[in-house]
Amino acid sequence: MKPEISLPQLDMFPRYAELGASSRLRFYQYAAKWAAEGGTVAVHPFFGSDYLSALYRTGRKSPSALTGGWFRRLGELKRAGRNLLIEYELFPFLPFIFEYSFLKRRSFILNFDDAVYLKYSGIPFLRNKYDRLIKNASGVICANDLLLEWARRLNNNVMKLPTVVNLASYRKVVPEKFSRLTVVWIGSPATYNYLLNAHEHLLAMRAVADFQLLVIGGEPLPEYPLSGIDVRYEKWSESTEIELLKSSHIGIMPLPEHDRFARGKSAFKLIQYCAAEIPAIASDVGENRNVLADGITGFLANTPADWAAAFRELTSLHLREEFSHNCRDRAEEFSLEHYYPQFREYILLQYVKLVRQWVYLQV
Repeated sequence: MKPEISLPQLDMFPRYAELGASSRLRFYQYAAKWAAEGGTVAVHPFFGSDYLSALYRTGRKSPSALTGGWFRRLGELKRAGRNLLIEYELFPFLPFIFEYSFLKRRSFILNFDDAVYLKYSGIPFLRNKYDRLIKNASGVICANDLLLEWARRLNNNVMKLPTVVNLASYRKVVPEKFSRLTVVWIGSPATYNYLLNAHEHLLAMRAVADFQLLVIGGEPLPEYPLSGIDVRYEKWSESTEIELLKSSHIGIMPLPEHDRFARGKSAFKLIQYCAAEIPAIASDVGENRNVLADGITGFLANTPADWAAAFRELTSLHLREEFSHNCRDRAEEFSLEHYYPQFREYILLQYVKLVRQWVYLQV
């Protein structure tokens, strides 16, 4: 359906180039839809693909990439229009007052998919940066309920927009299942620690039945093995991730129960598993509870014994097939097809407000 009014120019400022999952899924795939409907859109990542490739390969961050991003973004802001969509912030590690000098005469919307405000909690001059940005934003988009609750204390124009998948891409791929029972985990090196911390859960599962653990992620991951578990490592690639997921039998998303940052995670792995039509086992934490339908598309579990019991249930081919069918229906609720119209309406509403404000000032 065509929008009722012409789409305005939109400048997107994601944190990463398309190699970064959060930016690719929360910015680039919406930019493509926006452009397909005739809107003008420009995407200005802070960190380029080279930075992420090196980070995923070595696990080390580049200080020069940070300073390079600052200077590049200064130039991009000079050419940008008045409608900005920003992932977290414009200038990482620079104070609010500097950033706001570029924002105060613009309409800007902030987009959050993680509890990133925690990273500045120990830096006095940055501690309240995100709070101040949110207070002054035209709107805020949040990926989960915890972030929504945080933002609503500071801004009354907040939208929940989960990190979603393009279901059409998943439906095109129909591979055969692996011959051996395969449990899959997908993620970046930054989240691999959650899998390492779930070692006891995996050992408890192995005691129930033999399986291979497929880990889809960055190159450094094999350097930190999970002893006693048969692990197959695959480097992440956009061209292969769907086939690997759909060839697997069970997905997992372990998270620590009492970790503040983990509670702010957006359960995107579970959305991917649903789209791939495989049941999942996930920690009973945060947004996992909203995405995984317990006993319908998988099981929520806490202790190693809970994980073992859930895995025992899912060794049944009949139950996996039943849950797979449920996943297909559930995935519709977390698809780009479902959420893009809501995204478009929200952005257009901010644009209409901006135009009305401009007309009022002229009068």
